[in-house]
Amino acid sequence: NHQIEYSTFSYNRSDFGGGYFNQTGPISIVNSTFFGNIANKQGGAITAIGNTTLQNVTITNNISGDFRGAGILIEGGRVVIGNTIISKNSGAEITFAFGEFLSNGYNLIGDSP
Repeated sequence: NHQIEYSTFSYNRSDFGGGYFNQTGPISIVNSTFFGNIANKQGGAITAIGNTTLQNVTITNNISGDFRGAGILIEGGRVVIGNTIISKNSGAEITFAFGEFLSNGYNLIGDSP
């Protein structure tokens, strides 16, 4: 299990997962920010195929070229979020293809509390 803490992913660009592409997992991202990343196709900030845990993470102002998963594109595995903000991304905040999406609570997705 890999862990990323206290990190900023900003102004990165790729076809999938502009900020981070988790193909194999498991990964935990804690106390981190994804800002201004661009996916030419899908998953502006994060593309998750492997198990991914986000705790105290802010995902904002990311862009997805086809508007799928501008915040997170979930294409498999288990994604668990807690105390996380996913808002103000260009396209769908979260796009769920398949896998599992769980909330540990205290999240803000979109502009709704």
